[in-house]
Amino acid sequence: MDGPRFRFGFRPSAFGRTVGTTGNDYGYFANDMVRSQTTGDRRQTWSLDGAGRLGGWD
Repeated sequence: MDGPRFRFGFRPSAFGRTVGTTGNDYGYFANDMVRSQTTGDRRQTWSLDGAGRLGGWD
C-alpha cells in the first residue's frame, strides 16, 4: 500500500486502527478504545471504567 500514512510511519490494521507508528505499537479493547502503547521497552496500559471509558492507567 502507498499513501501518506505509510510514508510518515503509520501502520493501520484491517479495521483502520493505527497499530503502530515509527517506534511505537498500540493495542485496543474490543470497543476501539486504546489499551496499550509500547515504545521500545516501555509500555503504558489503560483500563476501562464501568461505562467503557478510559478509567486509569499503569
